[in-house]
Amino acid sequence: MTNKYLELFRLRDKLKSKGLSESTIENIVKQADIEIQQKMQEAMKDAMDQAIEAGVDKESAAFINELRPAPGAFMLETESGNTSFKEPPFPMLPNLLRNPKISKDGTLYKVIPVGKSSDSKPRISNNIFDAQKNINAKRIEESRDRKSNRVSGKQEFRTATSKQSPIRDWIIPEKTKDFTEDLKSINDRLQDQLEEIIMSTIEDYEENFV
Repeated sequence: MTNKYLELFRLRDKLKSKGLSESTIENIVKQADIEIQQKMQEAMKDAMDQAIEAGVDKESAAFINELRPAPGAFMLETESGNTSFKEPPFPMLPNLLRNPKISKDGTLYKVIPVGKSSDSKPRISNNIFDAQKNINAKRIEESRDRKSNRVSGKQEFRTATSKQSPIRDWIIPEKTKDFTEDLKSINDRLQDQLEEIIMSTIEDYEENFV
């Protein structure tokens, strides 16, 4: 693994061999370090965008909210260390039967529209707290909307009633959203980029000053 500090030290030694003054050498090495840092920041920003896109793909605002650069390492991680975000089954019937109609036999019921157009689908970005992550997720969602032209689904209707089982009917099933491979792929790419950034920047400075 290429070490930035060792490469900067090597550059400093080569500059000394050319008889440059200490102040000139320090300025050149400092500028090379700044350039490497800037390129690393750009690479990390791109990696964060890729991770957010993975979160949008799997509709997991929880994953996106936990994303962060790992302290002291050139990689992304989640605050909890988890890479699998499970959403438990969600019973909808109690909420659906709020303000219901009442049939002659006393049954509570409500006619529910299903298969709504994609315009009605809630956005992942609405549940993202960090401003920049929210902007990035919204941009990804809007880009996909434009590409798909927001094709509407067929509108259908079903009836929810108090005779149905709240533990069997109208249940959103459990969803397991695993990002282990997504993060591994992104972080592997970051390590490759880090080596390329360091080596190419040092080589540029060697060509220009050594």
